[in-house]
Amino acid sequence: MKFENGVFTIPPLAIDERTGPLFRNLIAFEQYYHGHLHKITSYAVLMDNLIDLSKDIDLLCERGILVN
Repeated sequence: MKFENGVFTIPPLAIDERTGPLFRNLIAFEQYYHGHLHKITSYAVLMDNLIDLSKDIDLLCERGILVN
């Protein structure tokens, strides 16, 4: 992700049946090892804050951020 000249760019994320368990395991790993940066946790929190309604998911799919 990057923010340049007032534009926030989010790379595509492929969503399938393995995405949820993968993110939960990566977040648990980050939380367990205190010396590591919490990049996956921060990403998950950001995406959770961006998505409140099904319209939000539709917009992210249209923009190529979420791919199913």
